[in-house]
Amino acid sequence: MTDPAPPLFEPSAASGAALRRTIASSLADSFEHIFEASRGHLSFAKADTDAFLARLRSGGLERPVLYSRHFHLVDAIEDDDLDKAQTILNAILAATPGDRDIVISAPAEGRFAGDAEAILPFFTAEEDSRYVFVDPDPAATARSAREMGDALELLRRTAPGLAAETDEIVRWIMLVEGKVRPEYEGEGYPFGSSSALRAWGAITVNADTKTEIFNRAVTIVHEAAHDVLFALAPKEGVVTNADNERYGSPLRADLRPLEGIYHATFVVARIDLAARTMLESGRLEGAQEALARRHLENEDLFYDGLATLERHADFTEIGRSALASAETYMRSHAA
Repeated sequence: MTDPAPPLFEPSAASGAALRRTIASSLADSFEHIFEASRGHLSFAKADTDAFLARLRSGGLERPVLYSRHFHLVDAIEDDDLDKAQTILNAILAATPGDRDIVISAPAEGRFAGDAEAILPFFTAEEDSRYVFVDPDPAATARSAREMGDALELLRRTAPGLAAETDEIVRWIMLVEGKVRPEYEGEGYPFGSSSALRAWGAITVNADTKTEIFNRAVTIVHEAAHDVLFALAPKEGVVTNADNERYGSPLRADLRPLEGIYHATFVVARIDLAARTMLESGRLEGAQEALARRHLENEDLFYDGLATLERHADFTEIGRSALASAETYMRSHAA
């Protein structure tokens, strides 16, 4: 069992690398099982799969598409579509490792452009099923790319530990336009941003959003916090409650499953950490200080989510430990 304390509220490059190793190890275990079960049904050389598993277990940087293709491969095998499974497996074994720099681009642009087809379905499933993601207007893409780059630099100046962790786990900030599906017209809220276990290391961000650079930085912290939890509990999750158990959430108006409420509660604590660290750096300018202080006034959202979880959640071991770390942090800075 991975000790959750270091990566949760002492973020650093080391914590980010540890999280990456944890989820990569889990992925390697799954691939090893797939290779063993598929021998004689799919074509591959053992030397290639051994080298691939060794690369995964080394904990290096990987492109988010690797996680997506893993799940597509599982689906193809379960559907007994061996031709499709072979094509996906060939792409997995042929793919190169990830890049050190975080890619900021629209789905059809940049170094990861060919990966979008495999990744995007996992951002339009479940929570984000009301949206269809498309490439934004080129002008919005260019503006948003500059803003997200500036937001990363703001984090590096004012919250270096968080920035270093982010640099280890986030590989692609995908700039999208989230179009509401016709059946959801008039419901809910415009798309903002999202993350997905099955596309770990990628986050989607609404390129059309017009906001302060500080708020863009908070968006990055928000979505990276989800990836922290995904890495800590890629198989077991943080709670075992069924998805049809729904309650009020601290960050959404609609009723949500307890897994989502847990994530939202944890995210509030991580945003508090980011705002506090950035404010204490003394490097925020003008309106940025006011925005940071406003986020520090949201601690009631954390305790509302915590109360719901304590009443209704059946925690996994890692889920209980991670939430305890978040609560310890929040109480240590209580007003």
